[in-house]
Amino acid sequence: MQITNKVFNDLALWMIGLGLLMGVVFPFFLLLAGVSSDLVFKPWFFVACMTAGFIVGVANISLAKGVVERRIDHLVQRMRVVENNIKEWPAELILRDVPLKPVILRLIQMTLLVKARGRLTVWLKP
Repeated sequence: MQITNKVFNDLALWMIGLGLLMGVVFPFFLLLAGVSSDLVFKPWFFVACMTAGFIVGVANISLAKGVVERRIDHLVQRMRVVENNIKEWPAELILRDVPLKPVILRLIQMTLLVKARGRLTVWLKP
């Protein structure tokens, strides 16, 4: 479900919300585990559980940003290399009487072959 215009902001809200929900629900699970209700129903204990849930939510979004955002940035860099190389193609190479499906398949192949450091070296065959 989309809340904001940015994926990572939505993810952060959901992760923190889930952490807070777990902080609210956790004391009731402790009751089932046999912990005294005198301890579980104290306001400071609920606040401590919700604080722990919030911290876990923040830690999760930090972890997700560290892992996923780095990979997305790397993918974007590679896509820009492909885009720049495609822009350099002569128009007749792109628009020659070539069926669309093989061109798309070849572009996908070339996207996979691009190296992060260099130029695209695979060209469409006439």
